[in-house]
Amino acid sequence: NKRDLYRAIIEAKAQQASQRMDALRPYAEAADDGVFFTRLAELILERYETDPEITRLLLYISLERHELSGYFFERVFSDFYRLVLDYIRRRIAAGAFRDVDPEIAARGAIGMIAYHGLVEQLFPGYLKKRSRQRVAREMASVFLRGVSAAG
Repeated sequence: NKRDLYRAIIEAKAQQASQRMDALRPYAEAADDGVFFTRLAELILERYETDPEITRLLLYISLERHELSGYFFERVFSDFYRLVLDYIRRRIAAGAFRDVDPEIAARGAIGMIAYHGLVEQLFPGYLKKRSRQRVAREMASVFLRGVSAAG
């Protein structure tokens, strides 16, 4: 049935998300802020470019308040979000980041990157095309200037 089909798709997407998170984890452990947030941005943008179907599924399930919307979030996004959140918490504790609300900061970092990917997916050609690497570097830089304890 449709519910089982959605659940199977969500599980497949969760496996892909887990692989992206595994690719990001070594950067989180290294505590190189520029590299971590640039790599985070590259992975999010790559997902928008290579897997547009997940955006359609996310929008449909969430906007229709489908019974699997919470399951979708938990299986596909929550571990990734927690990795970013924990990184920010550690960097605040180390004195590298200002004393900001780490949950808002994590949503802000992920959100600005996801917004770019979403706009490019929904409105192709609307934004001036730039390489994924350039967008990732610039977004990481903008975010880090906002949370940096230096200066």
